[in-house]
Amino acid sequence: MIDIRRMNAEIRMLQDRLGRDRIVWPRDYKWVFINGFRLPPGFKKDVTNVVVLIPDQYGNGAALRDAFLDPDLKAYNRNTGRYEAMPHYFKEYPYAKLDLGSKAEWARKRWQYICIHMEKAKSKGAGILTYLDSLHTFLKDPFRDWTGTFNSYNR
Repeated sequence: MIDIRRMNAEIRMLQDRLGRDRIVWPRDYKWVFINGFRLPPGFKKDVTNVVVLIPDQYGNGAALRDAFLDPDLKAYNRNTGRYEAMPHYFKEYPYAKLDLGSKAEWARKRWQYICIHMEKAKSKGAGILTYLDSLHTFLKDPFRDWTGTFNSYNR
């Protein structure tokens, strides 16, 4: 079960840092929507919207791992000198089961999945702001090898 007290505290922190009008969530706390998340330099646009999915056991051991971004983000790849699709950024949720709606619903809404899984051991006590900071760090250099940093890159 999601730790509601923790979620309320984290939502207040998000609102304080990012602005009250930019954070939206449902009563069941299954996701948090961030409107106008600032992208680092190297993208063709300045902001994206983000939906962070909240796992059922969040606050009781489950790490954040699933998020969706606006579609068709292209990042500048310094190695090729071109704007390209990022690794670990998918047009469709890549796993068999999605706890929140169907894969087709998310695709129809044109959200794209970003595969940034925080390691359970490293995520202990980490919250949504830490996840967003990790996402921002990844977006600064999405073409590097992130093995050892994000669980989704480990083999």
